[in-house]
Amino acid sequence: MKKINFKLISTLVGVVIVAALAGYAAREQPTTTRAFGNLVVTFESDPLFDFDDFKPGDCTQKSITVTNNRDEEVRVATKSANEASVGDFDLATQLDFVISENGVALYGDASSTGPKTLEDFYTDSDIIDGIMLTDVAGGGAQTVYKIRICFDINSGNDYQETKTVFDLVFGEILVPVKLPPECRHLEGIVTEKIEGTEGNDNIHGTIASELITGLGGNDRIDPSSGHDCIVAGEGNDHVDSSTGNEVILGGAGNDKLQGGTGNDIIYGGEGNDNIDLGSGSDTAYGEAGNDHITGGSGDDYLDGGSDTDSLFGGSGTDTCVSGENLNSCEI
Repeated sequence: MKKINFKLISTLVGVVIVAALAGYAAREQPTTTRAFGNLVVTFESDPLFDFDDFKPGDCTQKSITVTNNRDEEVRVATKSANEASVGDFDLATQLDFVISENGVALYGDASSTGPKTLEDFYTDSDIIDGIMLTDVAGGGAQTVYKIRICFDINSGNDYQETKTVFDLVFGEILVPVKLPPECRHLEGIVTEKIEGTEGNDNIHGTIASELITGLGGNDRIDPSSGHDCIVAGEGNDHVDSSTGNEVILGGAGNDKLQGGTGNDIIYGGEGNDNIDLGSGSDTAYGEAGNDHITGGSGDDYLDGGSDTDSLFGGSGTDTCVSGENLNSCEI
């Protein structure tokens, strides 16, 4: 944590700014690095701010480098903690506070938040997730944030001998997995992502609920358990579901798509697809191509889509539409 102290000196009507990393001993180092979870945060100097005679109208800016050591992208957030003020007047109300990245204001100044003071930052960041900054890619990617503090030029002598102290904390928030429209009902459930290649992949899921993307090639996908969203992509793919309420998008190609024991939704996509719904009350959309759709033991809904399709309801009370060859369909 980085501690920032502001103190007004009465004789100069200025501020001494001192910022220290709490608990860090090697103060002679030109930079200070500290880990916040999987983020590595490097401060430009320790103390971060250390200026005498900081007068109304003066500004100072320092850089903070954030490295994401996760494999996946994260959203960086920051907040204040352990705020304390000394004096009859609150100095934090007179200090304009701006956080920027690549010359673009993220908080304060011309950002969407509008101008902000340090006191505003105290208040606004007093929530679980703090102030959202930007997304940083995984695998050791870095970004640089700049923090600028300006002393309001119209501040008077009321702020002599006042001080405000706070800790600056950084954190990470996993970026929500972006799902296709067919899987929107799994938002908040799907938390992990597995991605194939343009080649012929053999993909195995885990017990987590995942977005599994095959991309190109003739892929074989086993999502395992969990409530998954499987986007097979182009190619003649084979998806074999087991447990969980899955959504399977076959995409282009002649795919073999098998549901499991849950209540699955399967989209064949373009191509002549073979869809087997398995047990559960399932829904299948053959879409374009001459599709063969077989229901299971539940009450299934089978929609062949365009072209010449064969629909077999199986046991249960099944609904079959847009099929040229129908068997065991009650509705």
